[in-house]
Amino acid sequence: MSDLRSRIRNHVRDERGATLVFVAVSLSVLLGMAALAVDTGLLLTARSESQRVVDAAALAGAGSLILSPGDEDLARQTAIDFALQNDVRGDAAVVLPADVDVDLVNDVVRVRHFRTAERTNAIQTFFASLFGVDESGVATVGAAQAFPGGNVYCPLPITLPDRWINEGSEEWDESEGDIYIPPGEDGSVSYTEDDIGLLFNLFPSQGGSGGSDDGGRFTPSWYYTWLPQAFSGTPEIRARIVGCRDDEPIAQYQWLYDESGNKQAVETAFEDLIAAYPDEHFEEGPDGCNCVKNSAGERVEGSMRYRPIPMFAPPSFTKQGSGPHFQVMNFAGVWIDHVDPGPAGKRNVWARFMGFTGVAYEGGGTGGGPGSMIKVLKLVE
Repeated sequence: MSDLRSRIRNHVRDERGATLVFVAVSLSVLLGMAALAVDTGLLLTARSESQRVVDAAALAGAGSLILSPGDEDLARQTAIDFALQNDVRGDAAVVLPADVDVDLVNDVVRVRHFRTAERTNAIQTFFASLFGVDESGVATVGAAQAFPGGNVYCPLPITLPDRWINEGSEEWDESEGDIYIPPGEDGSVSYTEDDIGLLFNLFPSQGGSGGSDDGGRFTPSWYYTWLPQAFSGTPEIRARIVGCRDDEPIAQYQWLYDESGNKQAVETAFEDLIAAYPDEHFEEGPDGCNCVKNSAGERVEGSMRYRPIPMFAPPSFTKQGSGPHFQVMNFAGVWIDHVDPGPAGKRNVWARFMGFTGVAYEGGGTGGGPGSMIKVLKLVE
């Protein structure tokens, strides 16, 4: 009997040993999985941060080509400087001149960022160092293009008459000798880079200067809300102020519909837009940059407050009939500055002209003077 008890005790001791081995092996596996999960998360975060850096730097570089066409050095330096304003895993993102390619033919800026052993700035691992993996590399690339806005996305549903040569009263009136010359043609007085920063009344208060409904007379300060089709007003207008219709580009020469909207609701939509992007202000020149910055002093190259609007040909405007009412001839980049205080429905909405560049006239081989079609930034890689 004592021998039986002894064998049982030995067997139990043997099982305890096996359990300890099993636990030890399991802990090793779990530790390895934890190391993989933590370090993989760190690397994915680093890659996401690096990608944001190259995308933002490329947009900044391409954006510089809008205000300074053909300036390769400025585009490259702008991308480098913008990258340095951002961090990847707590360290400033260093982009070297050789990491930036500038294509002046297509106005494309391509930026690469490296956190690798070759650059002596690889990402340090955490748990994986226990297994002999002390660091890992991250490399990203982003490219942006400044392209003529013959087609623009996410425009504000507000349109203004393009400039004309005015010979009489402030209203457009061909009988007084007023002349409209499309942008790009010799003699055009359309908006240009010189107008960047101009503060103007994008959406005048009710009862302010405007136009009559007698066939198309209006003053240069007048506005029209528009829609690409004959919709029913306010909800569609508001949706296009606070958001985008990305699948609905607006093109040069396109015809649009004058659409009435509830004045108070449109004002409120602009207030909501400003409230969604409060960390922006405009710095005027000549001492300032004549650009939009945030509270950290960084240039804002794009936000929902920074949008294109179509400019229409004054002779094309009509209130007659059920068809479209005016034809797009040009685009302006605008930044929504503020909404006046006061009674709802009777407030002005103020904006600034932004982001113009010249393009060569391509109509019929004549002319060749500068135009003022806005250029739009987009990521292409």
